[in-house]
Amino acid sequence: MPLFKILFLPDKKQVFISEKENLLQAAGAAKIPLKASCAGAGVCRTCQVKVKKGTVRIEPGEHQDALIKQHDKDKEKDNEKLGLNKATTPYVLACQTFPLSDLTIEIPEAARLTNLQILTCDSAENFKACPLLASPSPHYYPVYLSLPPFSLTAAKDKLSHLLAALKQKTGLVPTRVSLKAIQSLAKVLRLNDQDRDITVFLTEDIGYPALSCEEIISGRLKEKYYGLAVDLGTTTVVAELLELTEGVSLGAKGTYNQQLSYGEDVISRLVYAQENENGLLYLQKAI
Repeated sequence: MPLFKILFLPDKKQVFISEKENLLQAAGAAKIPLKASCAGAGVCRTCQVKVKKGTVRIEPGEHQDALIKQHDKDKEKDNEKLGLNKATTPYVLACQTFPLSDLTIEIPEAARLTNLQILTCDSAENFKACPLLASPSPHYYPVYLSLPPFSLTAAKDKLSHLLAALKQKTGLVPTRVSLKAIQSLAKVLRLNDQDRDITVFLTEDIGYPALSCEEIISGRLKEKYYGLAVDLGTTTVVAELLELTEGVSLGAKGTYNQQLSYGEDVISRLVYAQENENGLLYLQKAI
């Protein structure tokens, strides 16, 4: 099956699609979010684009026909004033238009998703407006300990030996110790004649005002731990990079959720995924 080159203006982005894919799907592949509240059903008429060059196939439908008739009527009035012959309008609904050749498509401003507010915490003004992205308190605590040698004749077992040293240094006693941490104790607390430097990782249990011991490694932590928090919303997507050991936000970035081109709400997108071939794949690629 041949692929056709679709060039979008004024973005100067191009993609290659088959004759079975419409211009709305092509715009999504080019990461150009278009308005399509009807999820590509050809009802809302918000995804109007202009065919500058090339040949297209248009799915029949009353909304597409109404669009063409209205533009033809307006064009005819303009041509009468200029003394020109009648010409068919190049405007089409992107969701109902398929390529038959390479195309050059102009996207008018009215068809773009450009009026949505994207909140991030990159300024003091909008910090309170997006509390989910507020700079977090450290939820991943590295604690450095220098343990005395463990003896087989000691009154305490290895875990109690560790927890006692942890309490002595920090005053903290974890209420839960993970299986991974327990398994690593045998490797870290070996019988020897020297003190053992270790790093103990504590985390806050979600929903409980308590600490959990998640991991134990030999030596001091040399590498930093990073995490990515993503808020996947219906209209926007915001990601924040965190340095977990210190609880520091390194920056946040937001953009449109380009699934908007396949419906303004979740239900519309589910319908699109069910009623269109490879609909689920297009939704996945939009993120």
